[in-house]
Amino acid sequence: MSGYLSHAMNDLVQAISDYESLMDQQSFKHLTIMYGIAALTLDAARVDRGLQLPDPIATEQDQFVALAYMLRCAPAHDISVPIWKIKNRYRRVYVVGEFNIDLANLDGLEFDFAHIGGPSTLVELAAYAQGAGWA
Repeated sequence: MSGYLSHAMNDLVQAISDYESLMDQQSFKHLTIMYGIAALTLDAARVDRGLQLPDPIATEQDQFVALAYMLRCAPAHDISVPIWKIKNRYRRVYVVGEFNIDLANLDGLEFDFAHIGGPSTLVELAAYAQGAGWA
């Protein structure tokens, strides 16, 4: 991974490690904010590649593009207390590589890392993005 995406993911990995060792409210809040920054950065990489939001969402790449956008939507509205904002066309199960992420019924709910399989899922998706030529 290169550039700003790599830096954001490295910061997220450090925040995950800090939280796992401390397990306190302050490190969780830091992790949540670093996730938000990393999610916004992953979607910025999509924009930099010139990839438009797909409609319809048909192929695996379409699903990945839409998923990257959805992962940034929750923290984009409030990075410290992310809430899912999922328009109808994005309410679905995303199958991307080994990932199976169900966003069908999360609109309006407070973001929880369990919704996406844990905080490290975003780091793994960024590696997928690199393989797809995003970084």
